[in-house]
This record gives sequence, structure tokens and C-alpha cells, in this order.
Amino acid sequence: MNVAALVRLEIAYGNFERSFAVVQENLRQLYINNCHEIRLYRIEPGSTGFYCWYLCDDLASAEATSLRLSRVLRLILPNHAILQVSHYFRLYWEFRRLSETVKASDIHLLTFQNEAQALEWLKMSQLHDAADRPNRPGAIGTWTGLNLRDATQVLLQADWASLAVQQEFYRSPEFLEPSKTFQLRGITAQSLSFNLEAIFEETPPA
Repeated sequence: MNVAALVRLEIAYGNFERSFAVVQENLRQLYINNCHEIRLYRIEPGSTGFYCWYLCDDLASAEATSLRLSRVLRLILPNHAILQVSHYFRLYWEFRRLSETVKASDIHLLTFQNEAQALEWLKMSQLHDAADRPNRPGAIGTWTGLNLRDATQVLLQADWASLAVQQEFYRSPEFLEPSKTFQLRGITAQSLSFNLEAIFEETPPA
């Protein structure tokens, strides 16, 4: 898939858990041609916000899905849900182990000082990931892309075979050492969510 959209939403009123369950039940309504996967991520325990993340063939399909999302929310949660600004990212590189089932997932936003620094990191991360992947059998997918409207921002989404493998990686030197380098180079790293709630995959009707 060539474009990913990331949308933050807030439940402004009422019971968050009940409203969030209603959103999950209505994911199917978001399906649109050329959009193949939709996910929901909680932001953090106790928060009234969550992310909707979806993969599409092109920007037009991603924008159409965002519009559909807004309409669906108005129907199922009138006066309850607030749709934040949508961000769109073009694929730079990805890998998937299609035979594996996603048990844990996380999303991160990296902000660089300029576009050249962002592109340099993307190239190096692709080379590093390809070389190190055999040593991380529990890592089953990565999607990495550049913000279409702000080329200093990179979205990184990672899938894992288990929650234990995910947690082990984020406690390891392989993750912690580059984080220190980011600070020295003026790169901001935001962990947006470690809490995948739902994955919805749809195939076009025959």
C-alpha cells in the first residue's frame, strides 16, 4: 500500500469505553475501494483519545476514507466524537511476514530538523532493518513513510508476534541506544501508541 493515514480522535462526552466499542463495531462502514486495512489504537490508559490508522493505494483513497470516517462518526456518535487533523504518509519502505498473526503493534512519529536529515534516516533504517531482521524473528512487519505535507516527519508502524517480544525490544539496547542519538541530533521521537485494539481488513467485493 502506498499511503497511510493517521487520524487522532477524541470522545468528548459520555462513556468512553461504550463509545469506543461502538466505533469498533462500525469499522466495516469505513471500507472504501483502494483502502485495504483499518486499525484502531488506544493512546494510553485513561485517555479519551485514540488513533485510526489505514492503508490505501493512493492519497485520493486515503482522503476519501477520512471523509467517510467523519460522516460515520457523526452518525454513530452524534455530538460525541471530535475528528482531529488527518496526516498522510507516503510509503518509503516496508516488510511483512504474511504468514504471521499480529499480536501487538505500535506507532511512532519522528520529527527531523529538515527533509535531508529525514531522508538520510530513512535510507539508513532500511539498510539496518534488512541486515538485522534475521535476529528479530518476533518482528513481523514494519511500515515506514514520509509525511506528504511535512517532509520533516516520518511515521513508523511496527507489528509483533507477541506482546512479550514487543516489550523486550523496547527495553533492549537496540532501541535505547538510537534514542540517545536522536536527542543529540535534535530529532524528536514520539511514541503515539503501543495499544492496538482492532484490525479490520477488507477485500473488494467480487
